[in-house]
Amino acid sequence: MNIAASLRQGEQSGNVQVLNISRSGLLLRTDFGPLDEQAITITIPNVGDIDGRIVWKSSDFVGCQFDRPLRRADLLAARIRNGGADVLGTEPMGSRIKRLREASGLSLVALAERVGTSKPTVWKWETGKMLPSRESFLRLCEVLRVGQVELAYGEADRMASQAPLPELSLGLPFEELVQRYRELIAHALECETDQVEIVIRNRSSD
Repeated sequence: MNIAASLRQGEQSGNVQVLNISRSGLLLRTDFGPLDEQAITITIPNVGDIDGRIVWKSSDFVGCQFDRPLRRADLLAARIRNGGADVLGTEPMGSRIKRLREASGLSLVALAERVGTSKPTVWKWETGKMLPSRESFLRLCEVLRVGQVELAYGEADRMASQAPLPELSLGLPFEELVQRYRELIAHALECETDQVEIVIRNRSSD
């Protein structure tokens, strides 16, 4: 994913690249240097303003947590803005933490003890209900023996194990384009494709 957006923090503002987004937060890249643990507003095309805070930073990568969960419709709008390329293939950070924990042979309790937090907190991370704080994120990287960018974004794992997904191109045949949008909507709303009906009004016939 690579969506051009903007970020405001107090009187400062700058352009950012959204690299990954979920209902609870996002990963972005920026060089304008927002401050840790400060309120921010992110403006994403097709979505609008989203309030949140920064929970960790590493070089020019920034992890943000939203003040309230993003609506599924807004999440879909952001991903469609990106051509839908990540909707069917991106592994959420929570799922990645769980996968790496299990691969390391650690239980929820064991990981919580090593990171210095509680079992319910780790469970919230793994289910996407909460993002780790900066300190917890760095400890997770140490315990799970993974790089910060890979844990946040999964880039190395994704490059190694997944073929690139086709982009949603407006040059597709009309029927195929409609079918792809139905699949994207069904995935975002967690329903079957045949439950999604797209109605196009005032489309002139050939």
